[in-house]
Amino acid sequence: MTTNDYETSHRLELQECQQQLQIAVQSQKILARILAKVRAFVNLDSLCSSSSQEICRQLKIERVAIYRFNADWSGSFINRYGFAESPWNTLTAFGQDLVWADSHLQETQGGRYRQNDPFAVADVYAAGHARCHIEVLEQFQIRAYAIAPIFIGPKLWGLLAAYQHSVPRQWHTHEVEFVAQAASHLGIAIQQAKIMEQTKQRTAELQDAIARQRTLTEVVGNIRSSLNIDLILKTTCQEVCKMLRVERVGVYRFNPDWSGEFVSNFGMVEAQWDSINPFGKNLVWEDTHLQETKGGRYRNNEHFAVNDIYQAGHSRCHLDILEQFKIRAYALTPIFVGRNLWGLLAAYQHSAPLQWDSVEVEFLGQVASQLGVALQSSEMMTQIQSRADQMRQSAEQRRILFDLVVKIRESLHLETILKTTVQEIRRSLCADRVGIFRFDPNVGFCSGEFIAEDVLPKFDSTLAVKVQDYCFGDHYAPQYSQGQVQVISDVNSVGSKVPHLDVIERFQIKAQIVVPLLACLRCTHK
Repeated sequence: MTTNDYETSHRLELQECQQQLQIAVQSQKILARILAKVRAFVNLDSLCSSSSQEICRQLKIERVAIYRFNADWSGSFINRYGFAESPWNTLTAFGQDLVWADSHLQETQGGRYRQNDPFAVADVYAAGHARCHIEVLEQFQIRAYAIAPIFIGPKLWGLLAAYQHSVPRQWHTHEVEFVAQAASHLGIAIQQAKIMEQTKQRTAELQDAIARQRTLTEVVGNIRSSLNIDLILKTTCQEVCKMLRVERVGVYRFNPDWSGEFVSNFGMVEAQWDSINPFGKNLVWEDTHLQETKGGRYRNNEHFAVNDIYQAGHSRCHLDILEQFKIRAYALTPIFVGRNLWGLLAAYQHSAPLQWDSVEVEFLGQVASQLGVALQSSEMMTQIQSRADQMRQSAEQRRILFDLVVKIRESLHLETILKTTVQEIRRSLCADRVGIFRFDPNVGFCSGEFIAEDVLPKFDSTLAVKVQDYCFGDHYAPQYSQGQVQVISDVNSVGSKVPHLDVIERFQIKAQIVVPLLACLRCTHK
């Protein structure tokens, strides 16, 4: 070789090296530009779509697509993760969620790509592919391709694929390396996007948890600030409905025989659901299972949630009840007052199935627990208030009795004594009428008349009305002679067995207390 030939050869090699260096530098610049755009996205779809588009245009190839492996090493192309130049973007078969069945990749769990080994084919007809493989490639008019694995951490996530449709393509080493580097950085970007998505999800979950606790605190504060049970139930249903964003929340109370009824409900529903007429306060809901099992699973303080009533295995009769009230999904938690199962706190969805989150059901259970405590406190306070009222009433009656005795002893006039007596007794008992009835002498308790009375103005007076009852002497007088007191809360429930029925009907008496006196009978009427 002459000196000139050597210099020429050396110059050519140097030019080729400089050209390769320029290509490498250019590729790195392109890759850096792609990565800068890619990492600006935190959304996985946008990230992959942008990557495919940039790689396709920078390498001047006709299609770039991303293939994702499934758990069983099958996989699919995701169209929104790809990009193709015209006219190849009109290949309808190469589309979203296109399943590409590759038995070799399934059997080998990713094949060569598990070793992080890229692969390029310049011409599918010169690569020695099996006929079945070529038929698949021909279906999508693929003539050449370069594929590099995408790893997320140590796991093979998918493949970054560059395709040439029109003609064979001689892949340069730097192009295959570029695709491999892009796949590597894409894997990192996908991992970061997933981490960001998980972080956002955890942040949202944390914010929801904080909101639930805040709502729970507000609900507890509201229900414990009131002793009115109806107000407690309404407040609870309203706050839970808003927090869970469900269409209805109701409170169901068990009866002693384990039947039950809805005692309160609140709905955030559109008119078509809000107008469900029977779904309201005091709605009796016959559930034979709960009756037969005395509360069923809820006796054990268990929660129960159904995402879709038609997927829950309910019996036909159970579905008929749910369909009657247009219920599609529900969550139920027990309400205990002390150790007794008082009822259920129920959340309902009418319009569609609803996937209940475990934290939502747990929140419902926490509210039900606090509601039980509030109901117990309300019942205790009501009992205390009732006893206090009874004690005040008893004290007031004793005072009135003392005043009455004093007034009676201060007067020697019988008419004044009787008038004072009926007035004070009616005021003490808050009755409509109090009268004193005297029997005629020597008639065997068969006739008599009211000689003193205090009555509300809207009722007729019984004074001077002659009363005859020829059965009284035989049937009732002996009992009163022994000091028996007659108490009738509802005259209609006794019927004809009450004495002086004609007087009772004439003067519209609905309830009465009759107390025998030594010389006459004092009657208190309502």
